[in-house]
Amino acid sequence: MQRLFAIDMRNVLTERLEIAWVYNFERLVDVQPLVREGHQESASVLEEAVRFAGSGGQPQIMVNSNTDMIYVNLPPPEAASNAPHLLWGFKDEPNGTSPNLVFKIPQSLSNFAMFETNNGQRFADTTKRRKNGWNQSFRLSKNTDKASLWGVSTNKKLILKINPDEGTVIEDINLDSLLNMTSSIVTSKLMVARNTENGQDILVFGVQASSSNDKKKNRNSSDSLSSSTENYVVSLIDKKVNWVIATPNNREVRGQIAGIQTSANGSDMLVVFTSDSDESEIFALKFD
Repeated sequence: MQRLFAIDMRNVLTERLEIAWVYNFERLVDVQPLVREGHQESASVLEEAVRFAGSGGQPQIMVNSNTDMIYVNLPPPEAASNAPHLLWGFKDEPNGTSPNLVFKIPQSLSNFAMFETNNGQRFADTTKRRKNGWNQSFRLSKNTDKASLWGVSTNKKLILKINPDEGTVIEDINLDSLLNMTSSIVTSKLMVARNTENGQDILVFGVQASSSNDKKKNRNSSDSLSSSTENYVVSLIDKKVNWVIATPNNREVRGQIAGIQTSANGSDMLVVFTSDSDESEIFALKFD
């Protein structure tokens, strides 16, 4: 059984946490592959079935408080090999005692993200003082247009734009075709920013791709010469490449890329975590 809990934080001295509601997802029956009695490979077959069923990743929850929508990316639980990978959309009414199910749709996502316009008034004055350009994107603005959902397919080769009202795919972006790379996959979580002037979503994420011989020859460090892959931080705007930057020391981008405001009137900074089998490091990107 998998459950979704909503917790209210009350403004009192004691018992501040209170369960607002609980949603029970369907109970899924474990189905194991049929194996002939006495077959010597039965143990390995069962182990492989468990690994495959649990390969969808961990559940992910996202909330848009402007629309009171809750999105749940729910892979099948371990060993439930008959269960589909589902995307759920709920409407949580203020002071509601249960959520309203808006959609439930088979949608295999490794992770998803959206631009958060929540609490937009807080930075309204700061936004007005900034210059035009993409570095405005990390400021929360008065723009409360319904944000699109962006997801990464489970094979991590596609970026999907998803309808926030239905959970269906509006368009998909093939990374190999768009970036002109080979065997490219998304290695990090998605970051979604927005240009406050035109409301366009800006995607930022890490990519790993097979390296060409020419790229290998241009590398200076010995570890890069022996590497068969290249790692980048990529930014897309409206299915177009905004910029592509190679990572220092050719390490893989992992986890969540963060946007940090460096000053009231200055440009924002991206902070990226990279790692390989030897070391990990953090580096920052700043755009004037």
